Amino acid sequence: LLLIGLCGFMGACCEAMILLKAYMGFLIVIMLLEIIMAVGCVAMKSTVETYATNRTIEMIGYYGVEAQDEAGVITATLDLVQENFACCGVDGPQDWNVYSAEYEGTFHVPTSCCKEANRDDSTCGNATVYTENDYINMDGCKNLSLELYRDEPPLRWNLVRCDLHSTNFRSPDNCKDCPALRASPARRTTANRHI
Repeated sequence: LLLIGLCGFMGACCEAMILLKAYMGFLIVIMLLEIIMAVGCVAMKSTVETYATNRTIEMIGYYGVEAQDEAGVITATLDLVQENFACCGVDGPQDWNVYSAEYEGTFHVPTSCCKEANRDDSTCGNATVYTENDYINMDGCKNLSLELYRDEPPLRWNLVRCDLHSTNFRSPDNCKDCPALRASPARRTTANRHI
């Protein structure tokens, strides 16, 4: 992109038609690629959703298992998503019982599935069976994220940008002025969780 920009800049400054034509050609190719990508995304929406669901289920299987998650990135990512969206698992807390090597057959869930007010409570998460626990978020993350995606398209990119700031170990204060926090009072609580 830098070379394309320099091509246009130098063509305009030097009035070199060949550089301007090359610049225009690059822009047309990029625009066509963007159109193809947009059409592909719309056409493959269900495939992308299925792929994302399957990869998240796979991540649940690696949660807390050092052999597959050496740096703890999968565990940290799933915890971040569940805490920020106030959800548990892909379709609900039962996913941890079915797909997780750590929680399989236990009917327990990670502490990140606990409602925000109850995360420090010793009876939440690992300590109590989720079916008998009112402190657990019972909604699946997939439905909540799809609902957010459908209802508030501009907000979704701002939330991703703010989450990336905090995930990249920058100060969460970077997101205090995030447009996502001002965009929707209904989602403000969800967006503020990581700040």
